[in-house]
Amino acid sequence: MKTTDRRVIRTRRLLGEALVDLSLEKGFDEVNIQDITKRADIGYRTFFRHYENKEALLYDVLEGILEEVLNLIVPKATEIENTKDFIVIPAKNITFLFEHAKENHNLYKVLLSTSSGMGEKIMTFACTAASNNMTKIQNPKVPTDIATYHIVSSLIAIIRWWLDHNMPYSPEEMGKIASNLILKPTMEALV
Repeated sequence: MKTTDRRVIRTRRLLGEALVDLSLEKGFDEVNIQDITKRADIGYRTFFRHYENKEALLYDVLEGILEEVLNLIVPKATEIENTKDFIVIPAKNITFLFEHAKENHNLYKVLLSTSSGMGEKIMTFACTAASNNMTKIQNPKVPTDIATYHIVSSLIAIIRWWLDHNMPYSPEEMGKIASNLILKPTMEALV
């Protein structure tokens, strides 16, 4: 259940920001709850009113970011008139993903790091969201679940590379690269 109490939202935001900052400084595994509450200037007991552990906090941060990303890049099934439209829409929307990653690069670095343990959750969420939009593809040449996994895992790998290399290309360039390298060939293999 999502709450709209401003104090709760503020507390959770501060805890999330503290976790991200500390994870970048010393690694997710080295961060403890005392570090988080001290950085956020929130009482230690208050943390446990909101979260069971730091993993639950990170998962809450992840859920929020995935919802934002999903709304940015995944076209609504109602916007897709035919299969060929599906090939075009994500190609232009993928730039939004890289813009979002640039704006939230610290958060992405933490969420995509291997030590955070969020990789599998990201894959599951993103694959589910993407596969829901592939239902309009009639008689695909390859199984859509495999194509979905390929697209999502490849996008995650490219984002990780881009962030690790200090974003040497603009979000627009990365959108084109991802489209040409991942989306178009995969969608063409499907239809």
